[in-house]
Amino acid sequence: MSKALALLDCFRLQDTPMGVTELARQTGLPKSTAFRLLAHLEEIGYVERHGKQYRPGWLLFELGTGFDAVQPRGLRSAALPHMADLFALTKQTVHLGALQRDEIIHVARMRGSQSVVWPIRYGGRGPATCSSMGKILLAHRPASEVSKVLRGPLPKMTKYSIVAPGVLAEQLKRAREQGYAVEREETGPGLLSVAVPVNYGGRAIAALALAGRSGAFKFEAHVDQLRRSAALIGKSLQEMR
Repeated sequence: MSKALALLDCFRLQDTPMGVTELARQTGLPKSTAFRLLAHLEEIGYVERHGKQYRPGWLLFELGTGFDAVQPRGLRSAALPHMADLFALTKQTVHLGALQRDEIIHVARMRGSQSVVWPIRYGGRGPATCSSMGKILLAHRPASEVSKVLRGPLPKMTKYSIVAPGVLAEQLKRAREQGYAVEREETGPGLLSVAVPVNYGGRAIAALALAGRSGAFKFEAHVDQLRRSAALIGKSLQEMR
């Protein structure tokens, strides 16, 4: 079972089809074992084979979209209408993220055909210390958790990623005071984003962000609307209970 799960985990990190040789290399499995397990996973429906390459099957999609793993339950459903309204008002990419240990999980995304593309795909995850969503959520975590993250090492996605613990600590302090966090090309070149917390039950359970092109996106003009949208998401969650 663990070997089959290791094969499936390869697709979490890479969203392009892969052959048996590459999957065996990534998992450390013998090629014959990888081929046998992939055939079994294909029969069940967890992977699909196209020629000599494999990709996740529809059964994984059904499983993932049918179960809301992010707490509180219903977060994504509550957020999507308000994210759509926010996109209509700002014409900037809208993201919803949740913190899991020291990583930010991208729970939902709303963007137009001309919107800036976030380097981390929907459903994927990335270092919390590099993104505005991760920073604003870390800023609301207990000091003991933040200290553990700051002890590093701090990941570096671009040359602008903050890898100095003192600098990041100051950014988190400022985020707590301002109520929002900013990322400047720390997850991808040309990307600027701003995020605020989504509060529910007296704590920050998610982050709502707007992302635009660095140099063109004037985030200051949208912070108040971003806060209002985050508040509406929290209110919708409350009404669902």
